[in-house]
Amino acid sequence: MDSELDSELFYVGIEPKGHHAKPAGKDMKYVKYNTVNNYGMCDLKTIVELVGNEGHAILPAYLKDGMKRENFQGMQIFMLDFDGQKISPNTGEKNGTNISYEEVKERAKQYGLEVAFAYKTFSCPDTKEFYKFRIALIHNMRIEDPNLAQFTYNMLKKIFCEADGSCAELARIFLGGKEVIDFNPNATHFDLVQLKKNIQPLLDNNNHYAREQKRLLRNTEISYDKTIVVDYVENMSIYGLNRTATNINILEKAPFKPLFYKKGRVVQDDNDLHQKPVRDEKKPKKRYHIDVHKKKRVCFLMDAFLDGTVEELSHAELFHLATNLSSIRNGRKIFFEALSTSASCQTEDIDKWIKDWCRDIRNYSPETCTNNQRCRFYSECCKNNPCHNIVDKYLKDKGIDVGKIELCTLDEELDMLNRNIESFMNSTQNGIHIVRGSTGIGKTQAILQLLERYPQHRFLIVEPLCDLRNQVYERLIKYTNIPNEDVINILSATDVLKPEEYKEFTALHDGGNHAAAIDLLSKKLKKLKKTKINNTEKELEIIALENVLYGDKLFQEKRIAFTTHAKLARMPRDSLKNCIIIIDEDILLLQFLNNSHTISKEVLQMVADSGIPGYSTIAKEMLKAEEGYFYRANFTNYNLPEWSELTTRKKVTDDMDDDYDFYDNNDIIASSVNNNITDLREMGAYVRDGDTFQYFCINKLYTDLKYLVLSATFDAKIYRDFFGKKMNIIEYPSCVAQYQGKLKQYTYYSMSRRTLGEHREIYDYIKDNFGDIDIISFKSENKADNAGDMHFGNSVGRNDLEGKDIVIIGTPFKKPDAYKLVCCYIYGPSSVNGQEPKPRRVTYNGKEFLLNMYENPDLQRYVLYTLYSDLEQAIGRNRLLRYDCNTYLFSSFPCEQAEIDTSDYLCSYKQKKEDQSVETDPF
Repeated sequence: MDSELDSELFYVGIEPKGHHAKPAGKDMKYVKYNTVNNYGMCDLKTIVELVGNEGHAILPAYLKDGMKRENFQGMQIFMLDFDGQKISPNTGEKNGTNISYEEVKERAKQYGLEVAFAYKTFSCPDTKEFYKFRIALIHNMRIEDPNLAQFTYNMLKKIFCEADGSCAELARIFLGGKEVIDFNPNATHFDLVQLKKNIQPLLDNNNHYAREQKRLLRNTEISYDKTIVVDYVENMSIYGLNRTATNINILEKAPFKPLFYKKGRVVQDDNDLHQKPVRDEKKPKKRYHIDVHKKKRVCFLMDAFLDGTVEELSHAELFHLATNLSSIRNGRKIFFEALSTSASCQTEDIDKWIKDWCRDIRNYSPETCTNNQRCRFYSECCKNNPCHNIVDKYLKDKGIDVGKIELCTLDEELDMLNRNIESFMNSTQNGIHIVRGSTGIGKTQAILQLLERYPQHRFLIVEPLCDLRNQVYERLIKYTNIPNEDVINILSATDVLKPEEYKEFTALHDGGNHAAAIDLLSKKLKKLKKTKINNTEKELEIIALENVLYGDKLFQEKRIAFTTHAKLARMPRDSLKNCIIIIDEDILLLQFLNNSHTISKEVLQMVADSGIPGYSTIAKEMLKAEEGYFYRANFTNYNLPEWSELTTRKKVTDDMDDDYDFYDNNDIIASSVNNNITDLREMGAYVRDGDTFQYFCINKLYTDLKYLVLSATFDAKIYRDFFGKKMNIIEYPSCVAQYQGKLKQYTYYSMSRRTLGEHREIYDYIKDNFGDIDIISFKSENKADNAGDMHFGNSVGRNDLEGKDIVIIGTPFKKPDAYKLVCCYIYGPSSVNGQEPKPRRVTYNGKEFLLNMYENPDLQRYVLYTLYSDLEQAIGRNRLLRYDCNTYLFSSFPCEQAEIDTSDYLCSYKQKKEDQSVETDPF
């Protein structure tokens, strides 16, 4: 590759818009979004002009489908950021090291590097001497291996230690600048193999080669053990053994230890006779985010050490603390700060601890709390948890750290709700606009007022349930001046079918026979019209059936329509044009993320063998699935016809006729209502469990329409992640009104389904303490467990318990597959495979607490979002916001505005009952 050709093209992301100053923090997300979505081939001169002079941000690395390191596809331009000294606004202290551009150029020359271009950052002062700038160096070819790219950045950081540490991140976006200070189109492109040889003297410094070499390998999957080989034929990839071909360069040879891949990479030996698996190396030590200064009384020894309440700790106790703090972020700093304030600790003692920490302690596992020699408080502090170490104590602490929340008055929140709705109406931006409104704040009234204020607009009001849809429709008819003829309430099958008919209708839908389900309604309508009886009841039933079947078309002649979440997901585009869609409650969680089906291996095999275009391909791919492994579907086809409409089938086995009709084979299709073949066309993710496959279906909204979502519970990030880049998600500011009533929460027991099954005495506790009170819990056949038919999952929007005292029992976890299927579709298989829940301290909505939870942050966020939504919806059933009533919540998931009780209330209750029993014993 000729490095002297300034017409050479580079594939980089460049923001379409330039800047004259550093974008504000809230605007940075748009800079990132626009940059990563604007990749293209550019010559160096264009890049220099756009980035250096016109302030366009640049992303040197090509990232595919995400802004993370794992999305790395390749890069050739390596950039470094020099910030100079920064002054703390609080203390006025200077932090960082100044280095001039002339010094950078001179040092680069020492190591065989030439700067291709450099420019001043926005914060660089307009003086002769400046210390805030960025430089670009160009490798002689594109590096497509993320480990080699990171290795290259680590070498550059070794040379230029004054550079900002974060610039070595592969997914880093560099902001543009205000002035190009150097442009050398003929700069020599460097070679990483030669660069490694050039920096050898830096690694040999002070005879600590091994340590320095390991530092170069940070954040890579390269291990310090075998030879690293760079193969130029295969676009800069790494192999683990020596090669002698002319196109192979070896970075390391004896006498020092060379390099190799850590994980699962299969390499070939010198004779290419067989393959060898490369051994796995021990994973880096995990360090936890724990604020030991905040958490008092969790570990008595740690408290004594930090507070200095013990005059002198023994060496064994200090060693015990050190090994545990080494597993905590900033643990080294915490240890030596506390050690330096100890009156009994001499300087030479601290120096020895520093050496021991660097050599050994930082790599030790946390010592367990097993005896009084390691901890003088052992008997007092650890009698119930003798096998735990200090880190485990903090991680499994049942205490809840509650962040501060600013509360407003009911009128203030209602005023903000109305202002947000007005802003939505004035907005010309299509997409989903999300406005928060607490349960009971008056969202329904706000919707009705909106319909009256804008008589020239068409609206579709979308409710989560049929009952709520009917209630809002009736309120409009009764309390507004909107003419009845302008409004239609689009009914659902449940409104017009008898219980046994509706059961059949639901079974057809569950089995994917949607056309047959609609046909059931059509046949009923035809039969009704043919009956000779003419009366008002018949006419009303005909109107209702026509409403269900043709409500979408009837809406086109009306100004306002009411429907449900489920109906909206299936409404045609023509029915929604020139229409503003108002959605009550969180449609993403209640409808779009609650859409899974099952199909048996037997039926799936028949579909695969049928040869039906589309369906057969999907089935064959699913049958390859490894059991228990979650897959994201890449072959979904919305254009496939419904399975039941395909009346001609290829023969499935040799003994069947060519014109065999698969739909009529009752042994297969009718074997289970859950064998949903049709909805395979909408599949987003799937998993195999024995002879059953479960799959998640994708519902979509039209991106060129305008939606308003009014909900007390939502997660805007998950909305963006689910709907993708084509759908705008606009979140409005919000405030939270203070409850008029009280929420008292008992968090000692999780009260998951399993825990509740083990502690049925909770119902006796509730009866003795709260009397005959309405309860909301999991769906149960025991009617005494719930208030009427209300339970988690169907309590949203209901007013049955308005103003009453209620009890809520449970942390409403769903089955693991329900979480994993959704997250597999949104975030990919790597976010869910291998993930198992265990007790972890998690943070959500400003609260930190212990919960049985997954480690992956995306999966964790989704689970916490569902728990939060289900609990907050249940809490709102008695309208705490407007009534002076009480809600008693038994769950380990802390909720907003709750008075938290962390005591073991059931243990105290049982002890009290035993004491009463003894007192009343006549003997």
